[in-house]
Amino acid sequence: MKLRALFSQKFGNRGQIDKMIDLRRKNKDELQGQQDGQQDLQAFWTSPQTDITISLQLYFQHDCHKSQSLYAILNYYQISFEKQDNFQMLDMIRKSKFVNLQSWQYPLLKVNVSLNPVEYITGPQEIQQYLIRKELIINPIHLTNSLKAEQGIEFIHESIKKPLDTLFLNPVVINLQNSIVSMAKHIQAKYQWTQNRSKQQIIVTLVFRLTRRAFKQIPINIYQILSDQISYNTSKQRLEEGMTEWIVRLNQYDFHGGQTPDEADFELFGIILARYNSISFKRYVENKCPYKFYQQFIRMQSKCQYDLDRYFIDQEQNKI
Repeated sequence: MKLRALFSQKFGNRGQIDKMIDLRRKNKDELQGQQDGQQDLQAFWTSPQTDITISLQLYFQHDCHKSQSLYAILNYYQISFEKQDNFQMLDMIRKSKFVNLQSWQYPLLKVNVSLNPVEYITGPQEIQQYLIRKELIINPIHLTNSLKAEQGIEFIHESIKKPLDTLFLNPVVINLQNSIVSMAKHIQAKYQWTQNRSKQQIIVTLVFRLTRRAFKQIPINIYQILSDQISYNTSKQRLEEGMTEWIVRLNQYDFHGGQTPDEADFELFGIILARYNSISFKRYVENKCPYKFYQQFIRMQSKCQYDLDRYFIDQEQNKI
């Protein structure tokens, strides 16, 4: 009896050992297959003899929050593209008359696939849907299409974006700039470059009229600032309350969407990035914002880093 029990125990343990060996071999084969797939994909993107080449160029405007939101989404999914941050580029493409689009707006995505005709897609939603159809975004987890996300976007525009527009847009600069542009167009239309009027006469007239308009505009702007002082104070209070309420909406999660960002997170991130080139606004975000609000901004920033040298998609939410 003892020999029979020892015999069965020995062969039973041997069966378990064989299963463990087979499992390890299987895991090793899967890991080797993934590594071979990544090497093949890298060779596909970097080889000059590849039959199919894909080139993406994103034209966007830095102070446009929709452009910044889409820019963050492309970086979040580790899509390889070249950014073109030039506010005059869209006008240059339009004036070239080689491209006909129904709507000319930022952001604009230029797609070049091998010998196929170049495609231009405008609008953030249209670009996202195009990338999803072409399977460049395989698993769009940020598109929740939930009521919570819609309410979050409405809250951001009402309680954060509007106060920011009031606090960080200077009416003196805007009104004076509009006055200079309008006066320059008026003088250019009235005084043409003819033989009767010299270039010096045009310049003197332009400087004189612009100076007179500037002196007239400055008191108006000062009065406007003083009259809008209550609006500034109200906007500052609304912004502080909005950021505090946003922290409550996070509900102890890293993002508004929970463990991963949703549409509202990218909307807020785009609004902040659109103003982040301003030194005063950057200091305000880093020093005056609530810590948890700034902490979420840092999280989004770390997940949406731009890298020109990417050659394939390799991220948990967007695997090939």
